[in-house]
Amino acid sequence: MTRAIASGIPRAMLSLPRVLAIPAIAGLALTLALAAPAAAKKKSEHAKVEETPRVERVLDLMGRTLHMTADGHDSASVGGALGDGIAAAVRVESAISPDFEDAEIARINRGPVQHRLDVSADLYGALEQGLRFAEETEGAFDPTLGALTRAWDTHGAGRTPSATELQEARTRIGWRRVSLEQIGQTVWFQRDSMALDLGGIERGYALDRIEECLRVRGIRRALLDFGGDALAISDGPTWGVEVFHPTDASTAVVDVLVRTASISTVRGAPSQPSGRRGCLDPTTGMPVDTDASVTVVTRSAAHAGALAIALLVMGRDRAAAFVESHPDVAALWLEPDGPRVRAWRWRLPSAQAASGAAVDWQN
Repeated sequence: MTRAIASGIPRAMLSLPRVLAIPAIAGLALTLALAAPAAAKKKSEHAKVEETPRVERVLDLMGRTLHMTADGHDSASVGGALGDGIAAAVRVESAISPDFEDAEIARINRGPVQHRLDVSADLYGALEQGLRFAEETEGAFDPTLGALTRAWDTHGAGRTPSATELQEARTRIGWRRVSLEQIGQTVWFQRDSMALDLGGIERGYALDRIEECLRVRGIRRALLDFGGDALAISDGPTWGVEVFHPTDASTAVVDVLVRTASISTVRGAPSQPSGRRGCLDPTTGMPVDTDASVTVVTRSAAHAGALAIALLVMGRDRAAAFVESHPDVAALWLEPDGPRVRAWRWRLPSAQAASGAAVDWQN
C-alpha cells in the first residue's frame, strides 16, 4: 500500500536542498529525485509553492477514497479542472468497476458467447490496455479472471472454492480468447462463461483519465492518491509517496520521491484463502501466497497497476529480470524480516527508508 503526502507542502519535499533530476527513462516523462538530509530546507522554494493556489478534493470511488490536490494560477480554474477529472473518473467506474453491479462490464460479462458486443470508449480503452499488458507480462496480468474472482468472491466476503469449482473456473480464463475490433468498438469472447475483471487497473485507468482533464486545463502540478495507486504531476518540486510495510498497512517503511510518474503497490496474501488482500495467479488460479509487496513506478497509472500485480505473480527473481529488460519501469520489492524489512530497489534511487523504519537494502 502507498500513501501520497499531499497536505500542504509534502513532507518529503521539504527535505530537499535542491532537486536532482534522474535522466528520463526511455524517453518518458518519469522523473525521480534523490533524497537529501531532512535538516536542509530551501525557504525560497517553500514560499514559491505556498504562493500558488492549492485546491483539494476528496471522493469515494471504486471502493476507496480518492484524494486530489492540484496547484494552479487561480482556485476557480483548478477547481474546474478537478471537477472535469471527477466526472471522467465516475464514467470509468460506471464502465469497468467490478464492484459496481450496474457497470457496463457486468452487462458484457452476461452477454452471449461469440457475439460481437458494442462497448463504450472507456471500457474499450481499458480492455485494450489490459490485453496489451497481458501480452507484455506473458499472462502474469490477465484481464479475463472474472470466473476466478467469482469463484473466490474476491470482491465480496471471500470464500474458498472447491477443487472442482476452481478447475472449471480456470478453463474459462485466458486473455488470448478475447477479441477486440476497433471499427465499431466491439468485443467478443471465444469461450462460453468467460468474464472480464479489470479491477487490477480500474483505479489506475481512472487516474490516467483525470490527468488528461488536468492537462487540458493547463494544470502542471497535482497529486492524485487512491491509496495503493497514485499519480503525480510536477515540472518542479517533487511529491513524496509513502510505501507501507508489506503486512502492516499502518506503518510507512519507505519514502519515494517523484515528479511526474505513477505508483502502484500490491501485497501478497499468505494464509488468506479468499485472496482478498492480494491477487490471483492466472496459472494456478490460487491467491499469490507471499508476505511480500511490490511497488511499481512508471508513467501510466493503469500500466503501474497491471505491472504491480504481474511482478508479484512472477516472484522476486523474475520481477527483477522483467524490470531490467523494461527501461520505462522502476520497482521496489519488500519482504518482512521480523521487526525489519528487506528491500530490493530496481531503477529507483529515490526510494529511501522512512523515518524510524528498519530497512535492510539488498541491492
